[in-house]
Amino acid sequence: MRLGIHPPFLLCVKLQITERDENGNPIMAIGIVENQIEIKKLLNKREKYISTILSNAVGYMEVNLTQNKIEGNIINARKQKDAFEEIHEKEQIEKGYDEFETWWCEQALVSDKEEFLTVSNCKYLISCFEKGKNIVDVFCSYQKEDGSINDSRHTYYLSKEEVTGDIVAMCVVYDLTKQ
Repeated sequence: MRLGIHPPFLLCVKLQITERDENGNPIMAIGIVENQIEIKKLLNKREKYISTILSNAVGYMEVNLTQNKIEGNIINARKQKDAFEEIHEKEQIEKGYDEFETWWCEQALVSDKEEFLTVSNCKYLISCFEKGKNIVDVFCSYQKEDGSINDSRHTYYLSKEEVTGDIVAMCVVYDLTKQ
């Protein structure tokens, strides 16, 4: 089952310059695709890893912390029991990740809002990553649409995007109410 996770298409190309102009600048190159099997293995491994992380989650989002940007969809499993579903707060999402978290905090959070906003902030999470911390948790209570209160843990899995060098996070929300 795919969970809406669409990794970028990767292709390894070995480039060989075959012709140069009189100044030594390349004018023709040939690319040879390599390691397709290894790329497929890495993508399958990533998919299994993400599926395992999300197996007990009530929601998640992928965030580019360096750019303060939510990548893709925010998925909320509370809306439908058996499947993840997209939330459509596009206007808030387009403002940026920090702004979305502030908006969400004002809409639903009933616990310490200041602590939540401090920990979920892009700059704070980037500083955690730079100090060698790859996982950051923040606990909070939020009010559901039916008025009931749920306790949750927001876990940020931090890493560095190899191509761009940006610090990214997968934010996964776990419901702790029953526990």
